[in-house]
Amino acid sequence: MIYLFGYFMKYVLDTHAHTIASGHFTTDTVTDLARAAKERALLLFCVTDHSPSIPGSANENYFRSLKYCERERMGVQILYGAEVDVMENGKLGLSDDLIDEMQIVIVSQHPPCFKPKSAEENTAALISAIRRARADIVGHPDDEKYPLLPKDLVCACAQTGTAIEMNNASLTPGGYRGDAANRDRELLRLCRKFDVFVSLGSDSHGGHQIGDFTYAQKLIEEENFPQELILNTSVQKFLSHLQSHGRRL
Repeated sequence: MIYLFGYFMKYVLDTHAHTIASGHFTTDTVTDLARAAKERALLLFCVTDHSPSIPGSANENYFRSLKYCERERMGVQILYGAEVDVMENGKLGLSDDLIDEMQIVIVSQHPPCFKPKSAEENTAALISAIRRARADIVGHPDDEKYPLLPKDLVCACAQTGTAIEMNNASLTPGGYRGDAANRDRELLRLCRKFDVFVSLGSDSHGGHQIGDFTYAQKLIEEENFPQELILNTSVQKFLSHLQSHGRRL
């Protein structure tokens, strides 16, 4: 429960979390994440493991099996999807047929899959991937390594109904994405102007981080960002957002 702008705001879900399947020294299972989510009074969290394009991540068979996984553990609802990489030459890090099976799709840029280029090239590649994947969320578009044209990105998200992520891992002091706060401030102001949803993602690589929005929340408070544009305040609002993209929930 977070006090904000004269009323209490409760974030009930986390849109971005990784399991052992993502590699990156993450050892927690879905059950571990569910246990941590329950302890933090979350109603829902999303398993969004890295697409096979990331070295050390799971192969496509893992993503193909997600539809058979339990949709609730320890009283917490779970959605299964992927953090899909933008690749060179307009490709994506997960096949189109599997993207269609996912309950949630986050599209992101990572150096092993897409080398940073000019602001124009980075933005064009990201927008193309958003449209091709019918992305629900743009993951950490605040990475200093990737210059962007923020207004072009937000306007594209307004057209496609895609949310912009406020990534708590990016905003954590000393994080490896550099000075994310300044770009996130600009993105928040543009999202408010163009009525684009924002999602708060812990980008948890272990249960100890799930549901932790400490730094993202601080930025949202400082920018006086409207709660009606934050997806994490309502399970129904979030599910409606996903259903608008044709996700099978």
